[in-house]
Amino acid sequence: RTVSQMMREQLDRFRYEILGTLGAAALFAWGMSYPIEDRFLGDAVAYMKASMEIHDPLQALFQINPFYPNAFPSFLALVRWVLTLFGPITLGKFTLVVAVTLFLIHVASLTYFLRTSYAWIRERASLELWPSTKLLFYLYPGLILYTTVLLTDTLAADSLMLCFALGLRKRWLTAGLALGACAWLRQAYLPLAAWFGAFALVDGARNWKHMRQSAAPLVIGIVLVIAGPLFSCASSFGTVCLADARTVQAASEEGRRAGLVTARV
Repeated sequence: RTVSQMMREQLDRFRYEILGTLGAAALFAWGMSYPIEDRFLGDAVAYMKASMEIHDPLQALFQINPFYPNAFPSFLALVRWVLTLFGPITLGKFTLVVAVTLFLIHVASLTYFLRTSYAWIRERASLELWPSTKLLFYLYPGLILYTTVLLTDTLAADSLMLCFALGLRKRWLTAGLALGACAWLRQAYLPLAAWFGAFALVDGARNWKHMRQSAAPLVIGIVLVIAGPLFSCASSFGTVCLADARTVQAASEEGRRAGLVTARV
């Protein structure tokens, strides 16, 4: 086979991933075309302010914020530290780099998730899903546009997809790390991480082989990510939390009175 034939075969094999990525990039460019003052407001400003207070890794691990866990501010602080190596930082440069980074993480996570889950379904159920359905995932506007406004929603969803895909590939430690990161990014996912870890331990207690090969690595991965922030918040407020429990409770009660459920955590 010639090089051109091999390239055509690869392009044909990955055509839906390529088309999906190009479509997602177009949506991303459309979102980035809005003025920065329309994209950088609300919770994005609060995340940015929290990140500016982080000056070392320990502070990233144990800092407690009013409404949300410290994972995303820590991510923003890491980007800021890297950018300082290349000169002065402007708000425009910072938001551009963060948005592009979030978008690239999203496309890579989604591609890994789709290829893994589609292959698993084909192998286990002898069911061939239409490859074109991958485009529905790539072109989902909400997940793409949230990368342009510096919010944690897409990154948390990416972590959850990675956990699922890594679990299908039986990479349990990294699956646990991804699930722990998801809960640290969005406190609303903390019960999911707790339930999943408890279920794994119960299943492992019935079979030592399962405990050693899957349950224990999964739980260790979750604990490695979330134990520090969880202990810091719980020791400060005497309850299971990843953000200021008093502020979160007050916001939740205010939302219920208004007939809404707050999504700030």
